[in-house]
Amino acid sequence: MKIYYITNNQRKIEVAKRMCQNTNIEIEQIQMETPEIQSTDSSEIARYSAKFAGERLGKPVIKLDVSFNINALNGFPGPFVKYINQWLKPEDILKMLKGVEDRSCYWEDFLAFYNQGQLKIFSVREEGTIADEVRGENGWGMDKIFILKGQSKTKAELSDQERNKAYGNSDCWNQFIKLIDCGK
Repeated sequence: MKIYYITNNQRKIEVAKRMCQNTNIEIEQIQMETPEIQSTDSSEIARYSAKFAGERLGKPVIKLDVSFNINALNGFPGPFVKYINQWLKPEDILKMLKGVEDRSCYWEDFLAFYNQGQLKIFSVREEGTIADEVRGENGWGMDKIFILKGQSKTKAELSDQERNKAYGNSDCWNQFIKLIDCGK
């Protein structure tokens, strides 16, 4: 089954193709702007974008939306992390947390699949903490301050292989593959 991934991010395409390589799923990238509704719920944003793209294209599509939530900042930046990265650097987030004891945070990934009027959502939540300083070069924005629970390195300090092993947006993909029963 050919599924169209709505993203401009080449790294997301590489992950998707790797996850689906031993299945009957063929991933093809479509670079298309979708409206990103204003919501504090990333699953709602992913659902809306996938439905929008699927209806416009008339093809099965997937869309991934992420949320980065810092507990001491009442969940900020949440689903607005993509936009916050345009204004704030990881150093700015660290300044906001200066003197704050609670450094707990989490990423949420929402993978929305839309096909012929049917919409399914798959999600994963990764708990972690905020580092005391910016560390690493293998990533963007908040990857440089996020430490996954059980790890000692920031996401940006890990090699691609270490990231693939430690981080679970692959869990979203596994849920997706299992649902459409395309695994070999």
